[in-house]
Amino acid sequence: MRRSARTAARTAIAALALTALGLVAASPASAHTNNVFGFVYQDGPSGIATYDRLNADATLLPESTDIGSDIRGIEVGNETGTGVGFLAGDSAAHIVFTWNHTTGAVSAPTDLTVDVPGFVEITDLLGLDTLPDGTLITWVEYSAFSGEFPAPFSAIATLNPATGVLTPVIDMSDLLIGDPADYALRSLATDPISGQTFAFLSPFAATPPAYVGLNIAAGTHGDAALFNGTDFEDGFVAGADFDADGTLLFIYGNDEREIYELSSVGAPSTWDTAARHYIGDAAGNLGINPIADAALTIENTPALASTGSGFPIVWLVAGSVAVLVGGLTVVTARRRKAA
Repeated sequence: MRRSARTAARTAIAALALTALGLVAASPASAHTNNVFGFVYQDGPSGIATYDRLNADATLLPESTDIGSDIRGIEVGNETGTGVGFLAGDSAAHIVFTWNHTTGAVSAPTDLTVDVPGFVEITDLLGLDTLPDGTLITWVEYSAFSGEFPAPFSAIATLNPATGVLTPVIDMSDLLIGDPADYALRSLATDPISGQTFAFLSPFAATPPAYVGLNIAAGTHGDAALFNGTDFEDGFVAGADFDADGTLLFIYGNDEREIYELSSVGAPSTWDTAARHYIGDAAGNLGINPIADAALTIENTPALASTGSGFPIVWLVAGSVAVLVGGLTVVTARRRKAA
């Protein structure tokens, strides 16, 4: 009776393991959508939309809401959408908000402030990105007292979306403040392959768009370099984000056509000579330039060691071992009984 009970129990364990394995195999790889998101303005409903990867057509998410006249950056990280901008009719009221990457619903906005002595006001804000450790960063231009009078400052800053506090970490004044300045900053993105963060710049001289590497930990930036490949000659790189394979997707402001174009280019090592790949007019199905050009983000599906069924191989191994152990136990018990 005891041997039969043990045999039955082990058989049950094997069956349960096999059932669990089947359930895991049938489940989605993650809650990530792998969508390309932007922000659409139009006469009708406005808000968060997805861009078609093949032709750049836009589709509004079902509960999309237009909360401001100028969205300056959006991001998806750890299943949470975040956005920055300023409120309609008040360019001094810079805000951060969260949004649902499935429905498009947005939270009530939180006012932004800069954590520096003598802070006066934010004068500009652009770009939003998530570092490998989950920290949000943006670029902020602000004024603060430096002696008797306020002075302008330009910095890459970390962002606490819960409090709206920006903390400067890289001084960008040498590139972005001057009379005239050398560049205007357009967006930020971190390469998932190397972990390198880049700022994308628009030179005030008549040259192709530029980029510069950022070292967040050291609080420094590198030297600016140009996109010298074909089809970069007459425009600027606006909202940008990396795909999981290291390809950069971005909104290209084509000055000659006066159209925003969803585009791509290969890994950073190719940027000196690689040609821009045109995907389509961004949200061209909704009209001409109906988008916030600084707003683009990709929710990448994590790269998982997988058998192709969309679940980590560690679960396959564990489940298979459980099934194997259960099966061997049953066979051994039968052989002993037969003997």
